[in-house]
Amino acid sequence: MVGKILKGSSAFGCANYCLDHDEAQILASRGLDIDIDEAVALANSDGPERKRLARMMARAIDTSFMMQASANPAVERPVGHIPLCFMKEDEPMLTNPILVQIAQEYLQRMGYMETQYMVVRHFNAKGNPHIHIFFNRVDDNGAVLNAWQDYRRNASVCRALTEKYGLHLSGGRSQTVMSDLRGREYVRYTISN
Repeated sequence: MVGKILKGSSAFGCANYCLDHDEAQILASRGLDIDIDEAVALANSDGPERKRLARMMARAIDTSFMMQASANPAVERPVGHIPLCFMKEDEPMLTNPILVQIAQEYLQRMGYMETQYMVVRHFNAKGNPHIHIFFNRVDDNGAVLNAWQDYRRNASVCRALTEKYGLHLSGGRSQTVMSDLRGREYVRYTISN
């Protein structure tokens, strides 16, 4: 299991990215304006209907998200986004309830439970299971979440959860699928290779 911490300012953009993806499923959420019937409709839709539903849900999520973020205007990038990627060999054991359990334990260990969040599962053609955790960096009390050494904590938490759940360890950079990379990551991996 590998996690990558991203921080941004567009709640709508991040929510829309997470939702407007083929076969995206909302697995869990807390404190966000998500209608369960709309979530089911989104999971069962495709094409233009998926895009329309994803945008509609992303707007509602953005409104509730930015309302909480406004409690601490000093936080310039209130959007947290963490994709958690798993090895292809782990797919048979990664049921939706297990992924929710892993995501919530990840959030707990990182200290990110007392805020708004959404866990979305994506499926891709290459078969690598992964989830996206979208969360508010401003907690329920208006304080900013602890970001001190969050990249180091992320690596430690991912390693611990990989071992706890008996998941496969990554083979490192040699197993990176270059066609999946975009922008700076693509350039960095190309230079490294």
